[in-house]
Amino acid sequence: MKRRACLAGLASLAAAPAAAQRPDPSFAYVVGFSRSSALVALDRLPRDSGSPPTVWVRLAIQNQHLSVPRGSGWQVRWMRLSHPYIRSSIWDTIEHSRHPLLLVTRDVGSTVLNRAGGSVAGLVLGRPELLDLFVVDDGRLGDRAPGYVLEIDTMDGRIRIAVQPINPADRQF
Repeated sequence: MKRRACLAGLASLAAAPAAAQRPDPSFAYVVGFSRSSALVALDRLPRDSGSPPTVWVRLAIQNQHLSVPRGSGWQVRWMRLSHPYIRSSIWDTIEHSRHPLLLVTRDVGSTVLNRAGGSVAGLVLGRPELLDLFVVDDGRLGDRAPGYVLEIDTMDGRIRIAVQPINPADRQF
């Protein structure tokens, strides 16, 4: 009887590491902000310099199948950064939107992925990569307030990623 219980316990321990090795989903976090220069204007057009502060959010795309299981390339239609309880805190990439622009870049702002109207429609997130997002600070996001959500609407479904105030992959204590 004791031997069966011991074998059952060993079997459950053998199954535990497989569940613990589940890959991490995509994540986003606030890197920081600068009051000296702004990459994004309130009129939804990217610019080189200006007075409003710019908040930098890093998006780590990885294991998309965890968020959108039926993915066939994860072609983006639009992106939106917002707070569910603060109606004025919305930035997006929807063309002709009334909200401020969510600037989507690669290589820390050197390659802008938004088109002239602000849209990122057609962007494909088919491989693991880092995207850098820039928005004009509304006074809350730059202070790393929790609760912001990044939504990525793809042809295969919608991904909702909580924006962390710090890097969730940083294991330093």
